[in-house]
Amino acid sequence: ELKQKNEQLELTLQKLRELDGYKTKFFANVSHDLRTPLTLILGSVDQMLRNVNAFSEGDAQRLKTLKLNAQVLIQEVNDLLDLARMDAEQMPLVYTSVNIVKIIKNIVATFASLAEEKSIQVLVEGDESFAADVDQVIRIIGNLLSNAFKFTPRGGRICCSVREVQSNRFIVEIEDSGPGIPQIKREHVFSRFSQGSEELSDIGTGIGLNIVKEFVELQGGTVNIVDAPTGGTIFRVILPSY
Repeated sequence: ELKQKNEQLELTLQKLRELDGYKTKFFANVSHDLRTPLTLILGSVDQMLRNVNAFSEGDAQRLKTLKLNAQVLIQEVNDLLDLARMDAEQMPLVYTSVNIVKIIKNIVATFASLAEEKSIQVLVEGDESFAADVDQVIRIIGNLLSNAFKFTPRGGRICCSVREVQSNRFIVEIEDSGPGIPQIKREHVFSRFSQGSEELSDIGTGIGLNIVKEFVELQGGTVNIVDAPTGGTIFRVILPSY
């Protein structure tokens, strides 16, 4: 009877692994299928915005809103694709020397219309170059900035800084002037599908900060939350520079 139950358990586990594999493949396929048309939409909108003077002020603003929302969607799609890759253990690390500040400024530029709409001031400090996995650093900073813009009120401020903290390690800090995160909720912030309070957060997948944590730990780093002097939140990422 014990042998029979063990066999049944093994069969159940095998079916669960198969279902998990199907789920991972589904996420990957859907993400790829969604990303292509979204990229084409963004490309067309960017072309139109280059000739923004040809549009009325109202139409130009609608184009900027279209671009912003398309960027939000493609970020969510990329998060789903990243989850599928991590679950399938297909996230190799490729280290190159990069200017982290330049990466941050490029990402900040994609939020320009949102910053203008909400009158948010964005500061970027530091000028150090480090060896890191570029793609993962872009995803880490992109998700942290997206989170900062989500919780920073109108007229607020976001500060991004990069500096070396010790030999072969560097620190990235994203500080916002939002409402802050209560200590009791901080341990759940990085959980998969976790979201902020409904009264503070837009509806989303709740996987962005989980992506941050998993990518940081994959590179042998750490990420934590501290109170900002202004009362907001600082997300502090420490990564090795190989």
